[in-house]
Amino acid sequence: MPEINPENIILPDSTALTKEEIVDSIVNFNLADTLGSWVDKALDIGIRVLLAILIFYVGRWLIGLIMKGVTRLLDRRVEALGLRHFIRSIARAGLWIVLIIVVINILGFAAVSFAALLASVGVAIGMALSGQLQNFAGGAIILITHPFRIGDYIVYQDVEGTVQDIGIFHTSITTTDNTKIYLPNGNLSTNIIKNTSEMSTRRCQWKFLVDYDVPFERAKSILMTELLKDPRILQDQGVLAVISDMTESNYTIMIRVWCTNADMWDLFWDFNGRATELFAGEGFPRPYSKVELRNSTPYNNKETESHD
Repeated sequence: MPEINPENIILPDSTALTKEEIVDSIVNFNLADTLGSWVDKALDIGIRVLLAILIFYVGRWLIGLIMKGVTRLLDRRVEALGLRHFIRSIARAGLWIVLIIVVINILGFAAVSFAALLASVGVAIGMALSGQLQNFAGGAIILITHPFRIGDYIVYQDVEGTVQDIGIFHTSITTTDNTKIYLPNGNLSTNIIKNTSEMSTRRCQWKFLVDYDVPFERAKSILMTELLKDPRILQDQGVLAVISDMTESNYTIMIRVWCTNADMWDLFWDFNGRATELFAGEGFPRPYSKVELRNSTPYNNKETESHD
């Protein structure tokens, strides 16, 4: 190799190496050593990747094992089913975050740098998903204040159904036609919710249209005699039968009784059918709107004479 004069090499002043050092590195370049260094680095990276994969699968198995223990502990110590589901969700998310951090450290990323990156990403995600943070806080409020529990039948705006689960961000309900609906916890915690399952007793109410040709006392007696035979009615809590409305052609009998929450709808539907049979059996005229027409001009039946 021809001799290289260091004085003939011009480099910027900002370089960190002197001319002599750069020339020496060129002259003494050893391909075998370089390839060996690359192989060592590749082996190190491969070992780290394989170890990270192994730790990931072992960690996933441990998470499942830990969650089984958490579930058994919560089943013994926490009575509220919704709160148990909520705590399990938080615990599972925390364990997965720990596992991911461990795997990233094994791969060689600095923990401090990753924490800073995670914090900055968390701030950005938090700003973009501020509504989800409200849902998270709403879920915690629901589990603390218990406006409803799993198994309750609730009405929210134009949606109603049985509560199936209270999650971190959403509450799921099942409607009477077996449709599953997810409601944001933030909205449920700040709006009016009608819980029809919380009280042990319910008031059952009917309204029947009756023709004016049927006296009120007769219609009332027939309905109440049949209704009070039902053992599901809690007669000690009061029974009401009154005329609630009157129109030009009929009046409305309103009946109110009390029963247990579980019997409310069955009692309501059963007596609807029974009342229809009673009215038909008694020959009550069907109540319908009647219009009376009167002609204020006298009808003249006199024939008109014609003259030729």
